[in-house]
Amino acid sequence: MLSDKDIDKLMKAFVTEEKVRTIVQEETREIKEVVKKTFEAVESLVSTKETEKFENAARDAQLTRHDGWIKQVAEETEVKLKD
Repeated sequence: MLSDKDIDKLMKAFVTEEKVRTIVQEETREIKEVVKKTFEAVESLVSTKETEKFENAARDAQLTRHDGWIKQVAEETEVKLKD
């Protein structure tokens, strides 16, 4: 038969349900923090990429406009443009 000392030793050797819950909650908190930081990093990269795409589109539109103006001026002044 088990004595109180034996039961105490067993209780120390095995994890209680409450301890398991505490461990799971701590691990879950840590995982949530990692996921949050990862999401923030990805969101930052996406935002930077979207800004870059917008800036590139604006630049391309401006270059196209300038190209058209140059050709228009060349035609009106009868200047031949070389590639």
